[in-house]
Amino acid sequence: MIVLKSIEWQGFYSYGDKINRFNFSPGFYLIVGRNGAGKSSFLNLVSLALFDNSPSSAKFSALNDKIKKGYIKLSFNKDGVDYDVVYERGGKYFNWCLFRGDVEVVSGKDTGDYIERLIGFGYEQFVNSYYLSQNSNSFKILFGSPSDRLGILSRIFSLDRFFQLSELAKVSADDLENKIDLKNKDIDGYKQRIDVLSGLLKEKDELLSKRDALLSNKVSLERDLDGYGAIKNELNEVKERIANLDKEIVDKSKIKKSNLLYELDRAKDRVRRIDEELSGYNVIDNLDTLLNKAIEDRDIVLKEIDNLSAIRDKLSFEVGGLAREKNELERDINNILSGEGRCDRCGSYVSAESLLSYKNELLDRLKKAQNDYVEKDKNLKEVNNKIFDLKNKISYFDKEIDKYKYMMTIRDKVNSLMSEKEECIRVIEAKSIELEKLNVEIELIFGERNKLEDELIKLNNQAECLEACKNKLSLLSKDLYYIDDRLMSLGRVEAEYNGCLNELNKLSESLVSLRNDFESYKFWIKGFKEMAILKLGFLVEKINSYLEDFLKYFGLKCWIDVLEEKKGEKDLFTLDSFKIKVNIFVSADDKEAVPIEAYSGGEKQLIMLALVLSIGKSLPDFSWVALDEIFGFLDENNKSKVLDLLTRERLGDLNKKTLFIVTHDEEIKSALDWSGVIEVDKVNGFSEVSYV
Repeated sequence: MIVLKSIEWQGFYSYGDKINRFNFSPGFYLIVGRNGAGKSSFLNLVSLALFDNSPSSAKFSALNDKIKKGYIKLSFNKDGVDYDVVYERGGKYFNWCLFRGDVEVVSGKDTGDYIERLIGFGYEQFVNSYYLSQNSNSFKILFGSPSDRLGILSRIFSLDRFFQLSELAKVSADDLENKIDLKNKDIDGYKQRIDVLSGLLKEKDELLSKRDALLSNKVSLERDLDGYGAIKNELNEVKERIANLDKEIVDKSKIKKSNLLYELDRAKDRVRRIDEELSGYNVIDNLDTLLNKAIEDRDIVLKEIDNLSAIRDKLSFEVGGLAREKNELERDINNILSGEGRCDRCGSYVSAESLLSYKNELLDRLKKAQNDYVEKDKNLKEVNNKIFDLKNKISYFDKEIDKYKYMMTIRDKVNSLMSEKEECIRVIEAKSIELEKLNVEIELIFGERNKLEDELIKLNNQAECLEACKNKLSLLSKDLYYIDDRLMSLGRVEAEYNGCLNELNKLSESLVSLRNDFESYKFWIKGFKEMAILKLGFLVEKINSYLEDFLKYFGLKCWIDVLEEKKGEKDLFTLDSFKIKVNIFVSADDKEAVPIEAYSGGEKQLIMLALVLSIGKSLPDFSWVALDEIFGFLDENNKSKVLDLLTRERLGDLNKKTLFIVTHDEEIKSALDWSGVIEVDKVNGFSEVSYV
């Protein structure tokens, strides 16, 4: 891709000694100014710097008469590399050079050829593809002859090299044809001499015929044996490769695969044993909840036992007190009964009535003490029974807690076994994938080995055939030895005859080679031209598509016809079998197509505009397109349509290029959203530019 970056100039055309500079960037730019102000000169500077030529004037008349010297510096980028073209003229002084960065690449007369090779096109392609100048007659792609159009399109699309290669092949083919004629004459001379010598050797015709046959067979056998050593080497290589593959198969199938199978079986066996072990465990899901509940219930029962123990101790104390009181009362009663009226405590005698009253009192107290004792003892037994029942509950809860703790131990073990099982399953999956890959590798190796086995069989068959040929060649060589020995006895005639035969064979082989080369050159001649026609047809079809899209706004149709004229069938494969013509036709309002020369100046201007835009879109290798005074021959309606078309393209692919439109019409400035406007005017006889 060629991208123009900037231009700096002084003194050319109508510009004075003021140094001007413009930086190129993608977009649509308008160059406006009155007639003669120097608008077109701005565009001609690019052409002059690149090609030492421009459409509007000769390179020597491009200098300003008053300044008599000029300077142009054009900067561009090619595939990421920056270049500067420096073009200077003044009197007899001329300097034209190309810089890559700060390094001078070429200078002088060779600069033009180097630039053309670098950017890929020349001046004629430039003015017929990227620059629509005011001098429309120079637009030869429209107004030239069919052959001129073909030449221009060939240069635009870089087809010249196909035709050049075709012409070079034609020159070589003509040279080969002359050599073939000379070889045929030499062969005819040797044949005549052999006919003369054959009269002297009639008696040996049979022997010579046999010798010729043997020689032919020998040549054939030697040709067949040329690859004998190579086949032997190839056979050994195939055997060695098969042996290496066998080793690889043993390594992968017997070692790696066995190890993988062993590890896989171990993992599967461990999973099976874990499953068996897990089947013997019954793990409850809410063990933690059950354990905590049992501990809480046990604590509640313990608190209840403590409370009942306190009550029991109190009752035991009361029962003990009642038992002592009962014993004392019983002793007092017994003392009364056995003491005969003497008080046991004080030792004095009391009356019988007092004793009876005291006895009755003691009996009442004893009865009450006995009742209280029985009731308290009953309560004590009930408390002891409750404590006993609660202790049984404590034992039950202790067993439940121990059971839950044991089951939690089992659960931890089950979790451990499940983790181990999952790890084993991952190992099984990984090893299975690895085993599958290894099986695929082994299958591929076996497939390769089978192919090598088939190749080995073929090579063995070839080797056996070549061995047979070798034996035949040995026998044939012996036969030839006896025949040659016999022919030597014929003297000089025989030697001369053999020499003529040898020369004739050499000439015949040389003739076959020349004819093969001749046919190859004919094929390449045809191929180069057909390739050029195919590429030309493809690009012309692309341009025609753009032309149709552009010209439909104006009710016009324009297309390029590539006509391939062939000669008669008998001459189809001669050296000059193709002729190509390029015609351009235009039709308006679905009328019959006629050559472009039949249309008006405005219609020609529209077609030239459409063709330049079409070629500019078809050739993305240059970032610059210039349209000089394209509105001159257009009426207001077509001018409006052209501006609408440019507005559409302003948002399309052409916006990636730097497009210049030159006009003296001031109204165009407000007709489009320009990336920039360059106003050109003459001040004191010199052109000056201003950027808006």
